[in-house]
Amino acid sequence: MAMAHNGDLCLNSNSGWIRIKGKNIVLDATNQLLLQGKEITLGNADGSTHQTEILGTKILLNAKQEVKVIGSKRITRESGNIFLKSRKGNFIYSF
Repeated sequence: MAMAHNGDLCLNSNSGWIRIKGKNIVLDATNQLLLQGKEITLGNADGSTHQTEILGTKILLNAKQEVKVIGSKRITRESGNIFLKSRKGNFIYSF
């Protein structure tokens, strides 16, 4: 078990992976959680992830080139707007 009562804790692997495995895992940050990397994958790389939820009062997708949504029946494009159909209401983005 790794624990830091005062200050920072750093796990470093210069030439390999660091793996955290468990039936359920919680990453809990009081102020900020930063996932940082050249590529970030949420869900199983084999496509077997059943559901992914992103919850927040404000969700920003800040892509410099493109945002792709593949196979969605809830997103439509009409008159220069992108519509996201939700169970709780419809959202609109104009560009």
